[in-house]
Amino acid sequence: MRIQIKTALRYLLRAFGVLVAVFIALALLMVIVNGFDRRESAQARLLSKSPPNRLADGLNIYVSLAQFYAPPDGSDAARAPLPWRGDTAFCDLGKPSFWHRAASHRDEIRRLSADNRELLRRYAALQLDTGYTVTARLGAPLSILAWPVAARCVYLANLALEAQRGGVEAASAALTGLSADMAIWRHVRDGDGTLMASMMALAWLREDYLLMADLVADRNTVLPSSDVVDRMLAAGDRDWDISNAFAAEFRFQSAFTRRTIAESPRRSWSDALGLHFFKVQATINLEATTMSELQTLARTPPARFEESMKRFDAAHPNPSLARSPVYNPIGKILAQIAAPAYTSYVIQSHELAANERMCALAWQIRRQQIKAENIPAFMRAHPELATDPNDGHVFVWLPNKGELALHPKYRGVREFFVPVGRS
Repeated sequence: MRIQIKTALRYLLRAFGVLVAVFIALALLMVIVNGFDRRESAQARLLSKSPPNRLADGLNIYVSLAQFYAPPDGSDAARAPLPWRGDTAFCDLGKPSFWHRAASHRDEIRRLSADNRELLRRYAALQLDTGYTVTARLGAPLSILAWPVAARCVYLANLALEAQRGGVEAASAALTGLSADMAIWRHVRDGDGTLMASMMALAWLREDYLLMADLVADRNTVLPSSDVVDRMLAAGDRDWDISNAFAAEFRFQSAFTRRTIAESPRRSWSDALGLHFFKVQATINLEATTMSELQTLARTPPARFEESMKRFDAAHPNPSLARSPVYNPIGKILAQIAAPAYTSYVIQSHELAANERMCALAWQIRRQQIKAENIPAFMRAHPELATDPNDGHVFVWLPNKGELALHPKYRGVREFFVPVGRS
């Protein structure tokens, strides 16, 4: 019995020794394999090239926004910015009925307009700029633009009040101002800026369409010729395409990664070990591949978007250490985590195309004087107006609310409601 126990222990010790040896060998292999970094890939090289900046500073929305709150005398805005005066709590464009809230805050809007005349002038002057290009130095900490939220809200509130004043001239002036605002944020969306700027532009374009939907739905508003509204609601050829933003995002992220790693402390063996298993260029190459795929996804026309989205999801399953156990494990995991998150930006850009089409449907319902009970039949007869261009789902008609809504998708309910025929 004792001999059997000794024999079993001997075999167990040998097995344990083999396991320890294998573990040590694998650890040494990982250390050796991670002793070098990759060369820059062709994709990374291509995405790293910034397009030429053909915009003069006086025509660049990025520069105008960076200087938006600068004091009139030209002194350092960081020390003495031009302040916004007054409370704009009523001015939440993300909530419904902004059209009616503007009417109920008429005196407050006039007071805010008088107290902030210079900032509202600067906001209106953005319409004179012809593009958006980030001029911040790559690798430097990105300065967060002070987006003119309050000024824009009061600007739009004044457009609503102008349209509600009555008459064709007033409505035409309001639509002209709204069209100019849309042009600003289309420049930002389509320009050479990062995803943060594109998402802000998309959100503000969405709010512009919500205001236009309210304007069109209000039967007390006398609209100008139908051609004016038709031109505003004509979707552009590439209104969903934010591929430029992924290229700019890659340039800034790669520069930020290099700078962060270069400045990372190496005070202990754990710091050095963690950095040893994070290969900068190899990770940047992975990000370049993902960004190139996202650019392709972003360029996909709405009619093929659903199919392209499924292919992208299949190519980027949930991150797992099992797929990256040896070379650059930390970098691979980080790249895998980031890839699916970026698709939400593409989805938002495509949803704007659906928002545009829904507003066009509401306009045609008013233009052709379709009665509420006949709206479902009108939608069936005009699928080119009544269906989501991304997935073919028919828009939802809510007769009790007098609103159109987007169909809930597999990504969740998308809140965008267009009023129809309000008085």
